[in-house]
Amino acid sequence: MNCVECDHYKAAQGDVEKQKQIINIFKQKGFQISPEQTMCGGCRDTEIHWSQECKIRKCASERSLEYCYLCSGFVCEKLESFANDGYESHKKAVEYLKFKKRNNN
Repeated sequence: MNCVECDHYKAAQGDVEKQKQIINIFKQKGFQISPEQTMCGGCRDTEIHWSQECKIRKCASERSLEYCYLCSGFVCEKLESFANDGYESHKKAVEYLKFKKRNNN
């Protein structure tokens, strides 16, 4: 994924406005989260993750892949679902991986 484009990564880098935006989004959905819960150090960070249950991160890790585009099954159903979940940033993230695939192999 392209971490520098991710709001959770930006929150982890000290962007307090992004933290507030993320908290507000979750509040509107009926969830209460702390500023610490908004943060992510990136998929390769072993300590700070937005979602410990991230299916995409887990899949790449189980295959010992640094990036999803290195997988023989790229683009898979997990990524297609992620790209089409209604969040523009998710769609952009998968497009970025496709770009990396085209330009790094």
